[in-house]
Amino acid sequence: MFVDAHPSSRDEWSLGLGGGVFGGHRRLMGWGPQNDAESVGAIQRAVELGINWIDTAPLYGLGHSESLIGDALSRIPPRERPMVFTKCGVLWDESKPSELQPVLTPATLRTRMRSLITPPQNRSYRSPQVHTAPLDDTRLKEAWDEMGTLVEDGLVRAVGVSNFSTALLNRCESVRHIDSLQPPRSIIAHTP
Repeated sequence: MFVDAHPSSRDEWSLGLGGGVFGGHRRLMGWGPQNDAESVGAIQRAVELGINWIDTAPLYGLGHSESLIGDALSRIPPRERPMVFTKCGVLWDESKPSELQPVLTPATLRTRMRSLITPPQNRSYRSPQVHTAPLDDTRLKEAWDEMGTLVEDGLVRAVGVSNFSTALLNRCESVRHIDSLQPPRSIIAHTP
């Protein structure tokens, strides 16, 4: 992940932890059942060993990963907590969780971030990334304008994108600078 933002308690982001597995069996891509206590312990141990950012998304366990990360962070002194990158822009109906709906409106983005940072332990959730972009240029511009406003209003520290094509990156960059980019690559998936 490339990050071009300035954290308050760390010099740079250099080692991260993927939070997808903490979603357990409800995660849409499926990691299978996980032990919540072991997950919280793994997050705490990773912080002790020096990770300084965590990646998660509401899709990971339909909110369960974010909840466990918040629980783990509540047990770590605020100055030692890693930065947390989460995603926004995708909603689902609990009765049909496999039917995802890209929803990127200024109102849904602001509501999502206000609800996410309300618990004190979640104050580290300060860098949302747009998970899926609308194909419509007007909606993308409105959404990215709102992401910038979230930074200006102090609700988040930085904003970024996840899984965006170069064309989408250019569209966003023409509206406001992209602070973080999570490309769709990993050591597991080598596709170009």
